[in-house]
Amino acid sequence: MQLKSNPWRRNPWRRDLFPVFSRLSKLSLGVSICVSMVIFFVSCTPTKKTNHAVGSGKNKETGGSEAQIADPGTEEKTDSPDPGAELKPPPCPSSGEISINPIIWSDSAGKLRWWHEERVLEEVKSSKEKPVEVCGVKGQLQWLMKAYCADGKHPFRSLREAHKSRVGSIGEGGRCGKIVDLYRVPCETKVYEVYMSLYHCTESERSRSGDSPGGSP
Repeated sequence: MQLKSNPWRRNPWRRDLFPVFSRLSKLSLGVSICVSMVIFFVSCTPTKKTNHAVGSGKNKETGGSEAQIADPGTEEKTDSPDPGAELKPPPCPSSGEISINPIIWSDSAGKLRWWHEERVLEEVKSSKEKPVEVCGVKGQLQWLMKAYCADGKHPFRSLREAHKSRVGSIGEGGRCGKIVDLYRVPCETKVYEVYMSLYHCTESERSRSGDSPGGSP
C-alpha cells in the first residue's frame, strides 16, 4: 500500500508561512470590526449645528451672494406707527373759531366719545360737564331711539316723539365748551335727564348729508 506524500513536506515554506497568514487574517478581521464599530457610533452620535458669523463669502443657497449674519444687538430699529395714536380725543379748536363748528374725530377714535356707545339710561350719568357726545340733531335723536329703560323697553316710538322731549339749550359745557342740550326721557318708573352735545362728528359722519350740527331730524 502506497502512502500519499504530505505536501507540507514537499514545500516546507508553506508550513512556515501558514501561521503568519492565519495571524494576518485574524488581524484584518479585527480591524474591520473596529472600523465598523467606529463608523456606527459616529453615525449615531447627534451633532450640534452652530451658526458662525460669516464676514464674506459665497452663499450656496443664494447663488453666490455674500452672506452676513447681523448681530441681534446691533439691528437697526425703525419707528413703527403707534396703533393707538388715533385713539384719543381731537384737540379743541382755537378760541377764534366759531363755536358751532363741530369737533372732527377720526373714525377709529369715535367710540371714545362720552356715553356714545352706552344705551341703558340707568347707566348713563351724563351732565353739563360730561354730556352724551353725538353728531348733529340726527345723531341725538338716533341715540335716544336706541336707548333702553330699566325694563328693557325703548322710551320713544318715533323720531318726532324723541324730538319733543328736548327741553332746550342750557349753555356752554362739556368738552371744548360747546353748547349742551337737555332732553327729558320718560320711562315708566323714572324720567331721565340726558345732557347731549351735538358737535362731535367722525370723519365718515361729517361726510354724510344731514349728520352735522344743525341738520334736520
